Amino acid sequence: MKKVVNCVWTKRTIARDEHGAEEARKFEELLAKNGNTLLFSRSKKAIHLAHLNKKKVMPKETDIVKLASGLKEDINDLTQSLSDTFAEDKYFILLRKVCAYLIVYNRQRPTGMAQTKVSDYQEAKKADFGKDDQELDLLTEKEKAMIEQHVLMKNVGKRQRHLHVLIPLPVDAALQLLIGYRDQAGVPSNNPYLFATKRGSQSKFIAAASLIGKYALEYKCEEPEAIRATTLRKQLGKSFSTLLNDAYSKLFVFLIATTVRLLNMNRHEMEQVADHMGHDLNVNEKYYRLSQDVLERTKIASILGAIESGELKKYRGKDLDTFIEEPVSYTHLTLPTKRIV
Repeated sequence: MKKVVNCVWTKRTIARDEHGAEEARKFEELLAKNGNTLLFSRSKKAIHLAHLNKKKVMPKETDIVKLASGLKEDINDLTQSLSDTFAEDKYFILLRKVCAYLIVYNRQRPTGMAQTKVSDYQEAKKADFGKDDQELDLLTEKEKAMIEQHVLMKNVGKRQRHLHVLIPLPVDAALQLLIGYRDQAGVPSNNPYLFATKRGSQSKFIAAASLIGKYALEYKCEEPEAIRATTLRKQLGKSFSTLLNDAYSKLFVFLIATTVRLLNMNRHEMEQVADHMGHDLNVNEKYYRLSQDVLERTKIASILGAIESGELKKYRGKDLDTFIEEPVSYTHLTLPTKRIV
């Protein structure tokens, strides 16, 4: 409301409408003095009452496994089919399913994912984030193997926040194919979006908001109405609560590691932080020295994979250093012949 008033005042002032500008200023004063009573308290009360009896639904783990596995299987089949023979209808089915899978796997907002640029993906392939030689020396063999199973892409999300998107190898193969076939699919050459629509469409990128619900029905989930991007994001937070003891606190270390580095702490200050979290600095120092990119492609990737497969509960109380199982190998897949130029 305040932004609207400021916008009106600015426009009236630019137009040299003194009366209109003065009315906007008076309304702003009224809003400052009585806004909570006249407007905001009533709207908040209405929202609270609306949610009072609303049934809170969370997606079932079995439904998430069913949705993710169904999308993965179809992505692999469509990638193989399109690499042999191009078909426009299959191209856009694959495009939507890749977008939906990345939303489900990474628990991202649909619109943010749909607005990913081709340049974001190409930069991810070029930079190969998270593979600095010095950092790799700090990792175990399993962690190094985990890094090889994902591409780490970065894009800009809501409120210009930087987001990390993990792309498993089979989906990476599909994205290479989709980019290679853009011209044949009728995607304009000046369309910058990775999940682009064909020429003549009203929007330049696909409408991703409805994809999760659509595929939840397609893959016959038991409670498809509970599977939405918002509930998946909430379920991710709930899933983290199953990682107790050392695993949970180490996850906290990962999340604050970047902040600690930004503060340029000396060793004594880092020891104080480690003591506060109940850890020994010698244990935690490894994580302070790792970049967020490496943590995304190892620890976070292993957690997301366990959630997707419905196996997170079996890691309850385990140390995150022993969390990573033998990484899935995708070497048996035949990559498409159509590649990025």
